[in-house]
Amino acid sequence: MAELERFAFGRERPEGDELGLHRSLHTGYALDEELRAAGTAGGWVTALLCGLLESGRITGAVVTGFSREEPWRPEAFIARTPEEIRAAAQSKYALTPQNLALLDARQEDRLAVVALPCQVAGIRKAQAVGARLPQIELLVGLYCLSNFLIDATVYIIEGVFGVSMEEVSRVAYREGEFPGNFRVVTRRGVQRDLAYPEAKQHLRMYRPYRCTVCYDWSAELADISVGDLWSDPSREAYSSIVVRSVKGEETAVWAAAEGLIHLESLEAALVTDNPGFRYKKRGNAVTIREARRHRLPTPTYPDNSMLPTRGRYDEEGVRPNT
Repeated sequence: MAELERFAFGRERPEGDELGLHRSLHTGYALDEELRAAGTAGGWVTALLCGLLESGRITGAVVTGFSREEPWRPEAFIARTPEEIRAAAQSKYALTPQNLALLDARQEDRLAVVALPCQVAGIRKAQAVGARLPQIELLVGLYCLSNFLIDATVYIIEGVFGVSMEEVSRVAYREGEFPGNFRVVTRRGVQRDLAYPEAKQHLRMYRPYRCTVCYDWSAELADISVGDLWSDPSREAYSSIVVRSVKGEETAVWAAAEGLIHLESLEAALVTDNPGFRYKKRGNAVTIREARRHRLPTPTYPDNSMLPTRGRYDEEGVRPNT
């Protein structure tokens, strides 16, 4: 990963830097009230993408919406209109292959890509080895404590709500007042809601192994990383924003100047005071240690300072996988 940081940012992170390389830290939200209300945490990413598309800075954006055939199944695609970007607002808690959406790119495309930390890393790897990719103007990474198998969505719809999958016309994972509700609407117009904190307890049963040994919570290889700001109750429906690259900084400053987004400085302690940081960036360190002790595959990260290496269960000679 250190090599990828040099490739993406042209420098290496200082020792002990848990947030990864960055140029500035912010909080903010969409200045369009409809976009802000429709988003998971302020609609900041949606407003940014719409502005980039409408200004001609990009020709499309890889985002996650829902399948037309199976309206309960999240699906990555290239949005080419502001309406398509708006329709893809809000978090989706099911695995989607963002890289496959890139296969639909046109030769003349200049794309923004919204992806999870592991997907951002995959794209950076492909760029670093010279893989044939469309032109990517901006990589927006989303904070991620964990993602989940599509089985989790099916379980809540069928097992918790008792709704047949054939009856589903619409699904949302974070609908309504922050932090939102898992919502299902049937073809007959019946609406069922489950508060997001409760829905999370069901989703977690379907956490993939790879998420349990992931150390990248804040998409450390993205141009801009964005997620919920859980640390300040007075700022609900605000995004937490880590600007990492020169391109990311230029884009954020431009969007604020254009009146698309609100942007204000944020101290690092309010970024890291987040369940994702505690349970993934630090908590997964224990899982990674145990996985390595049992010779299970784990990723290699640039800063292992949080990984416990001494303890009565440690075995001499255990090394990180490469």
